[in-house]
Amino acid sequence: MVDAVPYFELHIKPMFRRIDRDHMLFELDLWDYDDVKNNSQQIKTVLRRQSQQIMPPINYGGGWPEGWISVFELWVDKDFPRLSLTSGNYKAQRLSNGQIKLSANVMLTDSTEAAWLNREESAYNVAEYTLYLRPVQGGATGRNRQANSIEIIADTTVSIVFINDVKGRQEVPISV
Repeated sequence: MVDAVPYFELHIKPMFRRIDRDHMLFELDLWDYDDVKNNSQQIKTVLRRQSQQIMPPINYGGGWPEGWISVFELWVDKDFPRLSLTSGNYKAQRLSNGQIKLSANVMLTDSTEAAWLNREESAYNVAEYTLYLRPVQGGATGRNRQANSIEIIADTTVSIVFINDVKGRQEVPISV
């Protein structure tokens, strides 16, 4: 992972489990980019602590493996990279089996960019996604291209679909 860039949304946030987040909400939100960035030095100190006070505690999974700590430290050293949001054209269609086919058509400006829908935690009957963009790597250039991201929402109770993108949170109508 020497030349790789760790991104908050892909590499850092997933290392913080729900139980870790719940235990720390009184002080900071481990799923919030700004909270983790602003408290990164304290988090590094706690992750490197070699004592009975390791976090998370043993009865909640124990401390992080060395590889995870290294990824976190690399993220801090690389100045806290995060993914961008982009926008696209969205379509949601209810299939005959009750599932929903969700598609996002996105215009990319370079061959090294990538865009995808990421499923977020959401309320019952709601499917919420964020449309992320991994920016151009290493100053590469290329030509514009279209990318299509398709998700099948298997939960047949879903009646509302939202996508968070650069324009904000928007509902995607579900056609039949």
